[in-house]
Amino acid sequence: GTMFVHGNRQSQLDDGGYIYRNLHLRGLGNSGTDGHWGIYLGNNVHDVTIEGVVIENFDIGLHMQSTSSPGVVNLLVRDSHILRNVVQGIHGKAHNASYENNLIERNNPSGSNRNHGMYLSGGNNLRIVNNRFLFNSVDSSGRCNGGQFTLHGQTDGLLFENNQGVEVVYVDGRRGSAQVIGSDANYDIAILKVDGPLPAVARHDFGSSEHG
Repeated sequence: GTMFVHGNRQSQLDDGGYIYRNLHLRGLGNSGTDGHWGIYLGNNVHDVTIEGVVIENFDIGLHMQSTSSPGVVNLLVRDSHILRNVVQGIHGKAHNASYENNLIERNNPSGSNRNHGMYLSGGNNLRIVNNRFLFNSVDSSGRCNGGQFTLHGQTDGLLFENNQGVEVVYVDGRRGSAQVIGSDANYDIAILKVDGPLPAVARHDFGSSEHG
């Protein structure tokens, strides 16, 4: 089941004023049933802070779902680690929401093209700043069909700044995600760490590094 539930899909009563800080929430993996979520915010929930929290191994790590107005309002997710959730890391819609300095990685490990590391279905006044998206939607072969981050629907007032996510395309046409572990701006090169097996490549002979 879900570890923390605020609000209710069948109720329009206001609920709010929650702080989650320095916790580790760990689920049981794919439950095979709807509702195996780390934190669920439903309908009219307001003023929620999630800070320094690890959410892993649920179907959905953080799930926001509203069928009435105003919905989920005043949400802060900061300095948290959302990882290895089977369907999506973060999913849903909130207004006046800020997602800052989070690491969102290895969610949707099946690589499904319907799921993502972070999927926002709209919302107004959104800040998505200084987050890292690593190896989301990458299956065991290294193929990436889903997304790292997806924003879908109507939004007003969006700041998307200084986030990092890298996609690589292999010589055999497969796509995957990568992490930058080193770079040199003078030579315009980067060292990438990739997930999954690398495709076979032909042998190349390079010239001698000796100079007369």
